[in-house]
Formats: sequence, structure tokens, C-alpha cells
Amino acid sequence: MRVSTLIVPTLLLASCGAPDESVDTGVEVEPGIYAAGERGGLCVAAGGAAAFVIYGEDDANCMAQGGLSGEGDALTFKPRGDTQCEIPIRMEGERLVFGEPPAACAYYCGGDVDLSGRELVRSDEAAPLTDVAGEEIC
Repeated sequence: MRVSTLIVPTLLLASCGAPDESVDTGVEVEPGIYAAGERGGLCVAAGGAAAFVIYGEDDANCMAQGGLSGEGDALTFKPRGDTQCEIPIRMEGERLVFGEPPAACAYYCGGDVDLSGRELVRSDEAAPLTDVAGEEIC
């Protein structure tokens, strides 16, 4: 199932804002931005609150806000308010790598953007993450 390009802007505007920093998931990921190229990435707040935007061609993207949970190198991103979608993420040193998301997570991606295998690198110099409209997501 793919999200219509007309629905994507609505989804993006509805998901703007900072992640809920009161979430305590016990995840030991260093807070900050893990960049995916020049524009996208995943931001992690203290306690595991997180948000990501991963861009593809023509501003198509995958985007969600929620939190990280898990232990060791095996993490799971769970979008806020969604009990069906759990996106696996592996920690590899200073990098995070998206695993294959289940079909229940297709809602968060538009166009032909695929999260599977996307690598994110910890960056102290990355700009804040923004949606297509330029609004900060974290």
C-alpha cells in the first residue's frame, strides 16, 4: 500500500513538532541527529523519543515521530499512537541501519521511498531535521 502524494503533505503537517521527551524506553542510543545524506535522518532525544524523515526522489519521503525501544544493538522504532508498526533498527557503532519494515508501516512512506538498509550516521554538525514544508520535526 502506498500513500497518495496528496495525503503525504497532510501527514507531514500533522506530524510536526518535537518528539515527546518524557518517554523512557531504556534505550542507550546517544541523543542527537543521525544523518541520512544532506537532508534526512533520525533524531533521538534523551529517553528514546525519536523522529525521522528519509527522503527519496522528488521530495517523496518516509516520516514518523515516536520512540525507540530495545536492548543492545537491536532497536525498534514505534510511531506514536500506532500499535501495528514496529520498524527494526540496528546499532553499528556510530551508525544506525533501518531493517525491513513490516507492511503495517507502509503508511509512513510516500512514493517509492524504502527504509530498508538506509544507513544513518551520528552527526554533531547536522542541521535540524525538517519536513517538505521546511518545518522542524525535532
